[in-house]
Amino acid sequence: MKNILLLAIIITFFNPSYSQNLNGFWDLKFGSTKEQVIKFMLSKPECKFEKQEDENMLIFTGAKFGGEKTSMVFFNLYNDRYYEAVVVYEPTSSLDLISKYLSIKEILNKKYYYSEKNLGKNIVPQDLKNETFLRSLTEKDYMVTLWEFPTTEEYELESDKKLDNFKLMALHNNSIYLSFDFNAGLSLSYTFGKLKYEMKKNSTNTNKDY
Repeated sequence: MKNILLLAIIITFFNPSYSQNLNGFWDLKFGSTKEQVIKFMLSKPECKFEKQEDENMLIFTGAKFGGEKTSMVFFNLYNDRYYEAVVVYEPTSSLDLISKYLSIKEILNKKYYYSEKNLGKNIVPQDLKNETFLRSLTEKDYMVTLWEFPTTEEYELESDKKLDNFKLMALHNNSIYLSFDFNAGLSLSYTFGKLKYEMKKNSTNTNKDY
């Protein structure tokens, strides 16, 4: 019995896909209410709450995240609870943005390292020293990395019977999405899969009325 327990500990420790759970953004638990989000963000130095034109979105400016000044941080809401937080970094030169992208990607890999997927052009630090490569980049090039955190919950929704269990659970995965392109700049999003799925599901049902 002791040998089995020791083996389990060794496998867990050396498994490269082992990760921390993703339960929220910046110590703000997923699903927190609008009031909790506002209170939390205004506790950050120099952070300001912008006028809310969309009841399902909260926008803050002036905050620093990861030691870097942001252009804005916004939260997407559903039923007055946030399901997604997006950090947008201030535009700088393309080279600086790419460097920042790679730096953030490395930090996230060291902290989570789970199911990393390169969905766009894959760039490594060595590319930044390659002038030919840098000149070859165009406005159509983009870099995207996705980290997914499989949910341990099970869902039994009437409308989901057409989906197998694997696909259904994937829809509820929490995730981190880091993206960069030459038009939109650099953004980093933290998503609460379960609540986002509920939002999309109910939005789809509402659109059927038209």
